[in-house]
Amino acid sequence: MDKNTKKALEFFNKKDYKQAINYFQKSIELTGGDFWTYNNIATAYYNLADYSNAIEFYLKALNLNPKAADVYMNLANAYKSNNELPIAIDVLSTGIAKNPDNNDIRHLKALFLYADMQYDMALDELEWILDKDEFDLNANYDIAKIYFDMGLYDNAISHYIKILDSMDNSADIHYNIAMAYAAGNNIDKAIFHLFNVISINEAYYPAYKKLGVMLLAKGEREEAKEYLEKYIKFDLPEDEINEIKKILEPKENK
Repeated sequence: MDKNTKKALEFFNKKDYKQAINYFQKSIELTGGDFWTYNNIATAYYNLADYSNAIEFYLKALNLNPKAADVYMNLANAYKSNNELPIAIDVLSTGIAKNPDNNDIRHLKALFLYADMQYDMALDELEWILDKDEFDLNANYDIAKIYFDMGLYDNAISHYIKILDSMDNSADIHYNIAMAYAAGNNIDKAIFHLFNVISINEAYYPAYKKLGVMLLAKGEREEAKEYLEKYIKFDLPEDEINEIKKILEPKENK
């Protein structure tokens, strides 16, 4: 490693990206540059939010190593950050063609398709991953989110449950399951999972509000009051606290 590269890395690690770029460029002038140096310059530009230059240098890195999976993902992120999401998706498609068994590229493409509201195509990519490993936690989580957004709540729940089957109880996952059941008008199961949320993590304050509101809807006012009163003891905005107090006031005053 030449002295300019060493100096560049020192500045890079200190997050002084402009100086890092300066010394990486000096290294290129002396050595002609390599894949790794171009990639580092691109990443430094990306961290400076200079996405056009980041794209230019990621492309130079790929020209030297056309199968570099990480660079396809970095380049796609740069295009996305530069408000060029369709190009980002195309880059990831190329990356998949070069690395057909790389789940990370495929997963990122699914997320970008999801961001572009191409739900069916995003599902195709995630299903491909799950065909290889049905308990891939990240793929199950993201496919559940997409199914939820599509209004396919039972599908969302089935994938969240797969996550629970392969990990310790998670308050977040129980909460998401509760929201899916609630969206599908299965209030009893939603309440069951909200109780699980609180039993796992007593500080998970959104669950108290949801639980209180659902219990109110079932006419179980006293139990609802208990959870709503616990909810407003958390550090909440004053207008939120006042909103809950208004929910509780009318029948209390009768």
